[in-house]
Amino acid sequence: LDLSDNDLDADSAHALAAFIASRACRIEVLRLAHADLDDDETAVFADRLEGNRTVHTIDLSRNIIGGAREYRAAREGARALTGARAIADALLVNATLTRIDLSWNQLGADAARALARALAVSRTVKWLSLAYNALGGEGAGALGPALMSNDALEHLDVAGCNVGELGAVVLASALRVNTRLARLGLSANPIGARGGRVLLRTLQVLEGNRELRLDGCSFASPSRPAPRGRLRA
Repeated sequence: LDLSDNDLDADSAHALAAFIASRACRIEVLRLAHADLDDDETAVFADRLEGNRTVHTIDLSRNIIGGAREYRAAREGARALTGARAIADALLVNATLTRIDLSWNQLGADAARALARALAVSRTVKWLSLAYNALGGEGAGALGPALMSNDALEHLDVAGCNVGELGAVVLASALRVNTRLARLGLSANPIGARGGRVLLRTLQVLEGNRELRLDGCSFASPSRPAPRGRLRA
């Protein structure tokens, strides 16, 4: 089912949620890219994904999940449910979802922490994109420990998420432990000189067919000019 490039409001979200929860649902791929979905609308149908046994792929890219609502949730704690938290809660129960695209939203560190808790126990999600969100170093720091205990995820993209040096170091440590993750996308992040060195050293010791995307990253330290060109591993 492809509902991308539509303006889905609260009524649409409730209708979709009811269908996802029904026995008549046979949807395997649900595409909701660029559908003007916010946290409330996402939470409505994410809750129904907990009991769904058919949807294995969901595309929520290019929406407005996160942002101001996530900021309020960070202040209010568990009282405020964001779209990312709702998806994370569903992943704690759902045993069917394998591919999730949350790229180009407004997710921050709180979303990363929620998803990290789910990834730490998930045995089904194999592909996850969080690219071009505002995870920052704090968000990357939350994902790292989760990856160390996860043995299912094969693809993780955090390109353009403002992952700095410390975040890169944490993810490099996770790569050394996690042997399942075959592809890590870190493109367009300011990982700095230290982050670049640690990741390249990690790449040298990794076994098997592993892909590490570092194109468009700045390997320069804050006090030095950025090198010309791009470095890709």
